[in-house]
Amino acid sequence: DYGVVLIDERAGLWVAMVDDAAASGLQEALSAEDVARGAGVFANPRIDPMDDRP
Repeated sequence: DYGVVLIDERAGLWVAMVDDAAASGLQEALSAEDVARGAGVFANPRIDPMDDRP
């Protein structure tokens, strides 16, 4: 199962498709690439954050 995790409410950065199993260890699970991808999804509403295709 996957979910969308709010990284920084003030910055509005979302990371899509974070494995629920990693939720307890988010600090370790989230990489700079994850944050960048989340920012890209946030900045481009045409990207569907629930679409988990690579």
